Amino acid sequence: LLSCYSIPSAISNVIAQKLSLKEYRNAHRIFVCSMYYVLGVGLIASLLLYFGAGWFVETSAIPVLRVFAPTIFLYGILGVLRGYFQAHKSMVQTSISQILEQIVNAVVSIGAAWWGVQLAFGQAKEAAVKGSQEVSQGLWAYSENTRAIYGAMGSAVGTGAGVLFALLFMAGIYKVNRDYFHKRIQRDKTGKVDSYKDISRTIAGVVLPFILST
Repeated sequence: LLSCYSIPSAISNVIAQKLSLKEYRNAHRIFVCSMYYVLGVGLIASLLLYFGAGWFVETSAIPVLRVFAPTIFLYGILGVLRGYFQAHKSMVQTSISQILEQIVNAVVSIGAAWWGVQLAFGQAKEAAVKGSQEVSQGLWAYSENTRAIYGAMGSAVGTGAGVLFALLFMAGIYKVNRDYFHKRIQRDKTGKVDSYKDISRTIAGVVLPFILST
């Protein structure tokens, strides 16, 4: 919620306002400032989740939650890019990136979860062959929990893979259109240049209501 969920809608509203006034330079400055915002907040949230996972979940789920940590950082950047194109009254890029994200998420989640379960199963089977019957039963019971953890970690990897793929897609779309954006900035005749301090206040004033309402 804090690092990424409200970003696309909030950024889209702020940038669209500037675009309607033909303040293309300020619109781009908002985009840059928003990117710094998600980089900072997303990094803090990711580090908090990774190193403080034990505060939020039980011991067995800590590895799973840590796998999610990089996804939070990446999703904030993706949200800004989506909001930027939404502000230009174009949902095509966002829609395609969401479809690609879910496809990659599904495929990688299933594949990585299956691979994780098989890995844990193989380890337990090898240990059972080497140990006594009593030890083998203990190892087998322990492996059931391990398989669940490995499977959940694989599913978490799928979520991150989907976000990363969507981010690469949106970054590629932005790169293709970058020259157009910069040429439009050069044609900005309004002469209005908002300071990054004022822009930061504006972003905070829009983002906070989205967070609270969510």
